[in-house]
Amino acid sequence: MDPITTAIVAALVSDLTKTAIKNSYNALKNALKKKFGSESDLVEAVNGLEKKPDSKGRKATLQEEVEIAKVNDDHAAILILKG
Repeated sequence: MDPITTAIVAALVSDLTKTAIKNSYNALKNALKKKFGSESDLVEAVNGLEKKPDSKGRKATLQEEVEIAKVNDDHAAILILKG
């Protein structure tokens, strides 16, 4: 799994209980919304996974959208993950 999808899945699986993870997750999601738009397929895939975090299909959809948008090549997104 790619780093962006892994970060989103990890944050959701842990129920966002740790402040640092929650803040990083929210920063990443806000950056995705700002860059790609709140109605983009990528952000919609994140929203879908939030609703069903155990869904393999939604994880696969998110990974596909991350690849299509080339988010893993986005240095700003990677810096958010590194804190």
